[in-house]
Formats: sequence, structure tokens, C-alpha cells
Amino acid sequence: MEIYKVMPAVMRDVEAIGKDKQNDFHNYRFRGIDDALNVVGAACRKHNVTTSWSVQDVEYSDGHGKSGKDVRCTLIGTIKFFAADGSSVESSAAGLGIDNLDKASNKAQSSALKYALFNGLLIPVEAGVLDDADDERLQREAERNHTPIQHSAKQ
Repeated sequence: MEIYKVMPAVMRDVEAIGKDKQNDFHNYRFRGIDDALNVVGAACRKHNVTTSWSVQDVEYSDGHGKSGKDVRCTLIGTIKFFAADGSSVESSAAGLGIDNLDKASNKAQSSALKYALFNGLLIPVEAGVLDDADDERLQREAERNHTPIQHSAKQ
């Protein structure tokens, strides 16, 4: 079962990914799927690990957002990592995508894949001080209440 020999090497070579992307519409920072794919892809190629992606349990529903009617897609996605001898391990995650045109399933798959990679490879994250909208909200509440804010590592 070669996969159990090469996966620790892949995990060692996967670098931390910080929240360096900005969603201006909803005012939050995030880690992009492209960043995860670039870091993981390089480590997998180095250690001759191949992958396959599959989607299970896809559901679509109609919703209503700020810009009118939208489509919501929820799914479970699984990435499988293969070693040269055919042995494998997998990681699954849920994804939700909401869009008022045709990108709901793309968004759901990107979300599921990103978290399957982060959880399956224990990708290090760079937690900054007050690095997203939730932290900013907590900071404002702490200032209003004159209480110190405690930070924890983010995922």
C-alpha cells in the first residue's frame, strides 16, 4: 500500500495557504481553490500521486436572493489520491453553490474540492489577526463592550 508512504511526503510539501483573496460584494477574505490546486498539484506531481474527482448526491433548488431568483446546488464531492501501485485514500466534503445564472454547480464543486483538499491533506492555514468579516464583527463587539478579544486558529 504505497499510498501510505507517499501521502506523508505530499503533506509535508504542501505549503500554508492564507486568506489573500477578497470578496468585495460580501466583504470577506478567503482562500481560493486555485491556490489550493496549485499547492497540492505541485506536491502530488513531485511524489507521483494522481487524483480523481467525483461528485455524489447532487441536489438543485430554487431560491431568492438580493438579485432575485437564484439556483442553489448542494453536493458531496470526493477526491481520491492514487499511488503508482494503485493503492488510494480519499477525502470527501460538502459544497454549496448559489448563482442567478449557470454557475451554481461550478461553485458547489469548487467549495467541496477545496475543503476535501484542506481536510484530507491537513493543509496548513495562515491565520492572521482580524483576517475576515467575522473577526471584524467580533472586534467591534469587543470594543463596544470593552472586553478583550481572543483569537483562535482558523481553518
